[in-house]
Amino acid sequence: ALQFHGMYDQMLSSMGAVTFKRARHYTVLNTQFNFYHIKKDLYFGLRSEEVGGYQVHIADREKALLDILYFRSDVFHAGLVWEKLSRYKETIDFSRLIKYALKFNLDVIRQSGFFLDKIGVDTALLYRKIKGKTGYSRMTRDAAEFNAKWRLYFEPIVVE
Repeated sequence: ALQFHGMYDQMLSSMGAVTFKRARHYTVLNTQFNFYHIKKDLYFGLRSEEVGGYQVHIADREKALLDILYFRSDVFHAGLVWEKLSRYKETIDFSRLIKYALKFNLDVIRQSGFFLDKIGVDTALLYRKIKGKTGYSRMTRDAAEFNAKWRLYFEPIVVE
């Protein structure tokens, strides 16, 4: 989806898609296809587009970024989301991103709020959703630096 929206210009070695069925991974002609299981209440933010003569559902840019945070929790993907949020802030609809983020779990809400704070976007709605919640989230498995506002362990290298 990011490539479709002009936010990713490198050659892809893998493609991701969501399904209501079991997650699966296939390799066809040196390209890996990853199908991620998604809950029905997170199946939104898509539009039908023609790609290569076929009608496909493609996530809008805001949903694609949130899906990356939801399905991937490693430094590369967190850095990818940070890069796209900071580099394409003129083309991202942040009110839509926040509206969408509020439908996700606390991990995605906390990471979204953390990133949006860093680029100066008003995060009051996101913060209201997590305020008073106990526990914490991790941006990655090994994240060690703690942001008290978002109750999020993060990797400083991601936002440098």
